[in-house]
Amino acid sequence: MQAADLGSVNGDQEAERKNKLMKTSEIRILSKKNILCVYAVLAALMVIGTVADFQLNTALYHPASAFAQIVSHYGLYPAVLCTYVSLAIFLKLITRDVKDVVSILCGLWNLYMCRSATKEFIKLFNSDTGMVKYIQLGLGIAIAVICAAAVFVKLDTSDRRTCRRIAMTILFAFSFQYILINKGLKGLWGRPRFRTLIVTDGMEFTPWYCPGLTEGAKALIQSGISVKEFQSFPSGHAGCASCLITLVCLCRVVPSLKKRETLLTTIGICWALLTIIGRMVAGAHFLTDVTAATCIGWTGFVLFAKLFAIGHAGKE
Repeated sequence: MQAADLGSVNGDQEAERKNKLMKTSEIRILSKKNILCVYAVLAALMVIGTVADFQLNTALYHPASAFAQIVSHYGLYPAVLCTYVSLAIFLKLITRDVKDVVSILCGLWNLYMCRSATKEFIKLFNSDTGMVKYIQLGLGIAIAVICAAAVFVKLDTSDRRTCRRIAMTILFAFSFQYILINKGLKGLWGRPRFRTLIVTDGMEFTPWYCPGLTEGAKALIQSGISVKEFQSFPSGHAGCASCLITLVCLCRVVPSLKKRETLLTTIGICWALLTIIGRMVAGAHFLTDVTAATCIGWTGFVLFAKLFAIGHAGKE
């Protein structure tokens, strides 16, 4: 009887130890409370934007601002960084086991998304000339490569499944928002950008909840205005910026980042906020455009993080 009681006590202690470990290894931004808080903030911003989109852009509009130009160039940078980092994880897993079919297939998709992200990033500098363009481009890509290489070297592959799931979360969260926003909603919605709206006769402000090109918009496109000026909703920059938060998952598999979760979370949130403001200052998007895109990016992260159960070590 005493032995049974002792075994029961030891079992309870072990269960308590595991529960404590699970709690301490939780990715805090993915707690139910924080997820709901983010959605609440985004919902509030959508309401504000629905009521005062045009007025807010009128107050913030300053396209010559250096801040707006920097955000315009580097707003898509998280796409490059995230796809390079996830590829580094897949490559590390493949080098350790060349029969890892899942990592190989995901790695091939990751290569395609790396190409797409890099291509979109380079496009942002097409209007620039001289050495400054190449210095900015080269510096951005070099930093992404260095970060990916560091992850490759420092990655702890003792738990291959966790590493794979984290890489898949980063990759699929980016892919989700990129395909939905850039390859779907932007073209279908047809919302005019603020910067073109205020200088073009016959162009009317369109609320975000009225999708589709108006007859006036179609006539303006036929007259020579670029169709891209009718792709305000949702914001591709904001969608990509929201993906930077996915890198917080690295604290689970890169030992040197284990105590850097708060820092990674802060960087991700600040980057998203600066991108939201910068795109409004540039007149490229309204508040509802950037908020909706951020919501899509955040939803992708939460969806795949929960799908692959990476919030707690105890759930692997």
